[in-house]
Amino acid sequence: MNKTFKRMTINGRDIQLLTLPGTNLYKFEIINMYGANIEREIEKSLGLNVYGLSHFVEHLGFRATRDYSTETLMDLLKTEGDYNASTDHDRINYWFKSTMAHVDITTQLVCNYALNNLRNIPADEFEIEKKVVYNEAKRYADDDQVMFSFNTVNTLCGYHEEDNVIGIPQTVETFTLEDAIMLKDVFLANGHQIYNITYDPTLMSEEEILTRVTDQLDRWALPAQTYDHVMIDEGYNDLLRHPVLGSKYLENESEQAMTALLIDNVDHIWTAGTANQYLSRYATGTSLDDVIREQNGLTYGVDYYENIVAYKPFTVFSCDVTRGTEDLLMELLASSINTSVDAYDEEAHAKLLKTRGLKRVMRNVNQERYDTMFWVGAWYPYMIEDNANAFADDIDAATLEIEAQHAQYEMIKNQLEKTRKMVNDKEWSLVSNVKSA
Repeated sequence: MNKTFKRMTINGRDIQLLTLPGTNLYKFEIINMYGANIEREIEKSLGLNVYGLSHFVEHLGFRATRDYSTETLMDLLKTEGDYNASTDHDRINYWFKSTMAHVDITTQLVCNYALNNLRNIPADEFEIEKKVVYNEAKRYADDDQVMFSFNTVNTLCGYHEEDNVIGIPQTVETFTLEDAIMLKDVFLANGHQIYNITYDPTLMSEEEILTRVTDQLDRWALPAQTYDHVMIDEGYNDLLRHPVLGSKYLENESEQAMTALLIDNVDHIWTAGTANQYLSRYATGTSLDDVIREQNGLTYGVDYYENIVAYKPFTVFSCDVTRGTEDLLMELLASSINTSVDAYDEEAHAKLLKTRGLKRVMRNVNQERYDTMFWVGAWYPYMIEDNANAFADDIDAATLEIEAQHAQYEMIKNQLEKTRKMVNDKEWSLVSNVKSA
């Protein structure tokens, strides 16, 4: 029986379905497609510094929900399956996973903390959770590497210095329960929700799983927006920015020289991702990993990948080296990319696709890794829409079709040449903790 993926809208709800036959796995997730970006709109509209509040609201969802006390909820989450939640600038997601025997309780649990309006939270529990988030922010603040990563986007986009999702401890201390309730109302009333369902079709039909999920969701009517002076889609989108070309300085006291740069070179995510894998690791003897780490020992690790900023994909290069070798790093970056692009021929292309195919098979031995389909559906819906019937029949076969469509030799070669030109012209947005001369 094939693994399948499909997207649908039922009663105005956007639902994504992933089937993993023979696994006995059930997972339910709710993604709110706003996120910490909303904090800019609140600052503009109300003059409030609430940077970090979205992350705090995520935490508060687990306190005093509609159906459960905090103690009961946490006991169920810890003993009946696995759970988590996370916040970024452009989304907050909440999930729980268990077995197919726990479909109803899994769905109910996620609804309770993802859709919690926070109005039942006692003052003492609010203060306890604020201490948790305050100490989390302090822990991150002690780590220069982490904070450099957190502050890369707000630095390159010219946002407020605290606009990094986690905020700073001093601001977290000022948050009130009223602030949190206001922001959660904004999320629930305005934020586009996506409902992700992973299930085993050998144990339950699609019709039954959808009925049981939608029955639970029907208990949770989302509120009307009462803060229209704070949030509308146009206001939210108007405050989104993309990285500005050029170089920025981000001060810290690390002994390492840290560099991150974003390149606006992603037209089609599959084509760009394939080319980036070649440049990062699979260009024999000339990849970024080979040249910077293996041949020169300049760093422990090189990161080169695609990332979303303000709902747009960019290529990201990130690396830390010993201070004083940062100029050599940039020379090696350019040298590696130029040499790798020069070496890309039909033979290198065939080797790359073979390697990608092998890695894909190895990765998917753990079938839970197929849940990357949800992120494709959320962030790159055109990938699913263009191949909807194929994915609804067989994810693996559909993946091969997309590889054949968007990883052709000339496509990858053109993508590599585009990247080469942008790197050579320094057409990037760069941030470093080392001042330029």
